[in-house]
Amino acid sequence: MIEGSITNRGVRNGRFYILIGAASTLLVFAGFAQSYYLRNAFGFPALSGLLQLHGLVMTLWFLLFFVQAGLISVRRTRLHRQLGVFGVCLATLMVAVTETVVTRAARRGFTAFPETVKWPGFFLLSLGILATFAVLFLAAIWHRGRGDLHKPLMVLASLSLWAPAISRLPLHFIETGSLWTSIALGDACILTCVTIDSMNNRKLNPAFLWGGLLIFCSHPLLIWIGNTPAWAGMAAWLLR
Repeated sequence: MIEGSITNRGVRNGRFYILIGAASTLLVFAGFAQSYYLRNAFGFPALSGLLQLHGLVMTLWFLLFFVQAGLISVRRTRLHRQLGVFGVCLATLMVAVTETVVTRAARRGFTAFPETVKWPGFFLLSLGILATFAVLFLAAIWHRGRGDLHKPLMVLASLSLWAPAISRLPLHFIETGSLWTSIALGDACILTCVTIDSMNNRKLNPAFLWGGLLIFCSHPLLIWIGNTPAWAGMAAWLLR
């Protein structure tokens, strides 16, 4: 009976990770459909080569996340590990390209939420989200031999990138909301995943605990620091 319970739990966990991978892919498509995937149909102008590359590597990342979850579910561990090498290269490229995009946007004084945070703060928040992803991803690679830690860390790494897609969903309450609306929705999704995993396994996974706290605490801290004169001066110095 104990063996059967463990097997059922493994099946539920496999389905759980596949659902997260599918939800991530669909969310990214829905959020960036108008401005990237279907931009011609919505009359958006052509994108620069850098932005097209940024969209491509981000898309590949979430597709890979979905495929990797499926491979583990069907116990194709060897192929999963082989694709993991590609995943490391892709994540490295994604961080480098995104950092370049964020820096160029900051030099133009861009901020998507001027009522919440000025461009120096938005610059720091964007860099912070990227750094959070990198920390969680590196932790997942470090624990690649422990599936009970590796999988939750990979989930959190991907979910830490949800906010930009959420902020672009064509929903009225999001379009008229503030930066906190998108952050709250993203954090609620993470909390839901942590809760479901805890219920499936009858315990709170330490990777979900500490990784989730990192994400939850980083957003308000980054916005607070980003709105200070000290950071505004440092951002101007970094971008000169």
